[in-house]
Amino acid sequence: MIILFKTLVGSRLYGLETESSDYDYKGFGFPDVDKIIGLQRQETDSCRSLVDDTDTQIFSVNKYLHVLMQGNPTVFEIAFADDKFHSVLTETGNDILYFVRNNFVTKHLFSPYSAYFRAQKADINKFKTKGNRVEIIKKYGFDLKSASHTARIGYQCIELMKTGELNPTLKGKEREICFDIKQGKYSLPFVNQLCEDIDKEMYAAYKESILPNKPDYDKVNSFAIKVYYDYLKRMLK
Repeated sequence: MIILFKTLVGSRLYGLETESSDYDYKGFGFPDVDKIIGLQRQETDSCRSLVDDTDTQIFSVNKYLHVLMQGNPTVFEIAFADDKFHSVLTETGNDILYFVRNNFVTKHLFSPYSAYFRAQKADINKFKTKGNRVEIIKKYGFDLKSASHTARIGYQCIELMKTGELNPTLKGKEREICFDIKQGKYSLPFVNQLCEDIDKEMYAAYKESILPNKPDYDKVNSFAIKVYYDYLKRMLK
């Protein structure tokens, strides 16, 4: 995979990292020519480095655009990551990011964002989980990480619906609340009520949003064709 763009994701992108937080990366790129026009296709390239303990997931450009049409929050947000989080950014990658930021901010994002919100919210009050969260639940009475992610995704959904913009790195009051939840500074009743309030604000922001309803499929499809055509034309000279 020829990487066009790669950026830091997860807690470190959100501004909610602790000393033990992982270094995870996502991005997109072009598969080798034979995996575009040959019998074998490549949509993703994932790897884990034991040397620096990092996880990386790189999507092919057309897979990236396809997932964006579905509105996947963890894939959508990387187009809005600040430059300081990027480890790879080519000219073509930058052109694709520009297209994404100007064509995918629509109301179609509400459904996947709210679904993610509800899934994380449901996990807050579940007391069976794996790994180190078992001890956290025993100590605090609920899943702190799920609770923090619930508030975070809700705040980001509200920002999108109200402003048409997104900064994945939380700041100010929202960042403080999400980080304090993660550190166990709030009780379960407080967190549940907070999430109920965020939920109501999300729906209100959606109803009042003046964003377009969904991305223009034909425009996105034409863009994908041009990007691949230009790439193949260069590579097959």
